[in-house]
Amino acid sequence: MPSDKLSDKDRAAITAKQLFDYLHLYNRETELYADTVDRPRTVPNRLFQKFLDCASEEDLDDILILQTKMYNCAHSYLGRSGFASNIR
Repeated sequence: MPSDKLSDKDRAAITAKQLFDYLHLYNRETELYADTVDRPRTVPNRLFQKFLDCASEEDLDDILILQTKMYNCAHSYLGRSGFASNIR
C-alpha cells in the first residue's frame, strides 16, 4: 500500500504499477503451468479454447453444473477442496 503521505496522483500511480507487475507475473506463471498436451478421453485444447472464446456465461454455467452432477464435485466450487483448504 502506498503511503498516505503521498499525493493522490502518486498513490494511484504506485497502485497501478503494483497491479501491472502482479498481472504480468500472474500471466507468466499461468503460461508455465498451461497444459498444452491433448489427453485421451478429453476435449482437445484447441476445441476447448474455441468454446471459451465464444461461450456465454450461461454456457459456462451449464458446463459447470453438468460436471458437478456427473462427478459429484460441488466441493471444488464451494471452497472445500484440498487445494482451497491448504491456501487459507
